[in-house]
Amino acid sequence: MEGQRIQGWAKLCAGLMISVLIGVAAMSSTAYAASPANKPNLDGYTGPDAQYIVNPLPDPVIKPGYKFKVGYLNVFAGISVLFEIQKECERKVKALGGELIGYDGKLDIQQQVSQMEQLIAQKVDIIIAYPITEAGLTQASLAAKKAGIPVVLISTPSSSEQPMDPNATAMVGMAFDQYDYATMKIVAKKYPHGKIAVLGFGPPSENLVHILARSKYWANQMGMSILGQVDALDASPNAATVATQAIMGKYPDAQVILGYNDYATNAAAMALRASGKTGVVVVTPNGGSEINVPALKSGAVLTAYRNPWEKLGDAAAIVAYDILTKQNIPQKRMLFIGEPATKENVNSLKFVH
Repeated sequence: MEGQRIQGWAKLCAGLMISVLIGVAAMSSTAYAASPANKPNLDGYTGPDAQYIVNPLPDPVIKPGYKFKVGYLNVFAGISVLFEIQKECERKVKALGGELIGYDGKLDIQQQVSQMEQLIAQKVDIIIAYPITEAGLTQASLAAKKAGIPVVLISTPSSSEQPMDPNATAMVGMAFDQYDYATMKIVAKKYPHGKIAVLGFGPPSENLVHILARSKYWANQMGMSILGQVDALDASPNAATVATQAIMGKYPDAQVILGYNDYATNAAAMALRASGKTGVVVVTPNGGSEINVPALKSGAVLTAYRNPWEKLGDAAAIVAYDILTKQNIPQKRMLFIGEPATKENVNSLKFVH
């Protein structure tokens, strides 16, 4: 039955990479994964993330007295949303009877590889890793596998059309393509033929490249036009401000600026306000911190997608426990959705401080 379902999906999505289809075919076959009741409302979204999106995972069956040790690798704990994922994961691990050893890669892939080697040497039972680059931990994951240590990845790869690391046991992630779709749908409602300029990120970042590329795709699909892109040279608010000023000069007809994350979006909104460009709004499909709350309330930021950090942290811990105690996981790749924050609902949502 599961094989027939996968074959049917393959016929509908012939453009997907064969390696991804092979990965789907290898997924665990469970009633949880197959039940439509366990698929959240995607508001018309049928893109490549749709087949992997699930509701928050149910708590596992507790094995009395079972103790375990989890190693956790963070991209950069200085980014509030990323640190919240780790904190939520640690909270759940402790609730399940385990302990968590966490390391901060601080955007240095060589340091992160060394940290994974250290976790292997510490003989942790399982490793949860958010790689700094999508292929950066492939060899280290193989070393962990050879040592008998399963690896659970977070949001890697960022695109559902890319194959997972073959050495990873499972992946929990954000449905970035669905976030792009939901964000652009809100923009299209207000600006049916909107003109959008993109505030990008200059340093290499596969995750942000994917997010912005798919935002452009959905904008075009919904009848809007992309005027062009100006990249911030680094992650600082000043760099985003300088890029926004360049956008205003280069694309004076822009009605919307698409920011690569919360901090860039807030900086863009402030730069627009300072220059008197109150008719231009900013949006981002990659948010979750409270920095944009005032701008959302004022309408300067039209929407900022609130990423589901708590769902990722919780799911990573549950999947780790299920793997160690040999319980079925819903599927090998699991994606979770949040909700777009707008002026209308901002007061009802929880944000990272």
